[in-house]
Amino acid sequence: LASQALLDSYSDERVAAARENLQQGSKSTEFMAPPSFAFDLMRQAVLGLAQRHPALRSLINPRQTTAITYTGSALNGALSRSAEFGAGPVPGAVLPECPVTWVDAQGSRPGYLTDAVQPCFSALCFADSPALPLALQALAGDLARRRLPFRLVTLTRQPGAAGSAAHGWDSSGQLFALYGADAGSLYLVRPDGHVLARWRRFWGVADGAVPEGAVPEGAVPERGSAAKPQVDVGLLAELRAALDQALTPELP
Repeated sequence: LASQALLDSYSDERVAAARENLQQGSKSTEFMAPPSFAFDLMRQAVLGLAQRHPALRSLINPRQTTAITYTGSALNGALSRSAEFGAGPVPGAVLPECPVTWVDAQGSRPGYLTDAVQPCFSALCFADSPALPLALQALAGDLARRRLPFRLVTLTRQPGAAGSAAHGWDSSGQLFALYGADAGSLYLVRPDGHVLARWRRFWGVADGAVPEGAVPEGAVPERGSAAKPQVDVGLLAELRAALDQALTPELP
C-alpha cells in the first residue's frame, strides 16, 4: 500500500525532532551552567521569581517531556482546512489526552481518547449522536475493500440511546473545547497518534433528500427522517487525498 517515500518521510520527521531536542538541551545546559554574565543574571532572576510566579517555572526545566509536533512533515494534509480551527492539535501534533467514556453493546467504561489510537488510520468524528453520515460509512467500507487500515471513531457530547452504535462520550465536557471541535468536525489520525489532517465542518445536517453524488455507490440513504447528515463530495475527496499522501508522500 505504501511507497518507499514513506520511510524517507520518517527520517525527515525524526531529524527535525533531533534538532529540536538538541536546541532544548542547549537551553538546559545554558541555564545550569551560564556561559556569560547576562545568562547568569537571568538565571538568578528566574530562580528568585519562580517561587511566587508559576509561569516562570518552565524556564528552569524547559520542554523536557512535551511531545514534538511534526510541523513540516510531508504527510500533513488539508492545511488550509486546519486553519479554520481556533483550537486543537494541528497536523503533525500528537493527540492531547482527554477522559472519554466508551459506550458499546456491552455497556460503558471509563477511558481516554488515545484508547482510540490503533495500528491503522482513524477518523475521529465529532457528532451530536452516534449515527454518522452514510457517506462516511460507505467510505470506510470502500477503504476496507482496498485493504487500507482505516476506522471510524464517533465522539459525542451526550451518551447515545440504548442500542446505538459504539461511540465515545465526552463525559468530562472537555473534549470538544480541547479540540476546537463542533458537531461535524473530523480529525484524521495516523497510527502513531499524530494528527494527519482535520476539517472544522466535514458534514452538516440539511433538510430533504441527500444530494446526488454525496453518497458513494453502495450506500443506501436512510429513511424516516427529514434531517440527514450530509457530507460534501469534495471533502470526501480531500480525505482520500490525505490518506493517499500519507502512504505515498512527495518529499522535497
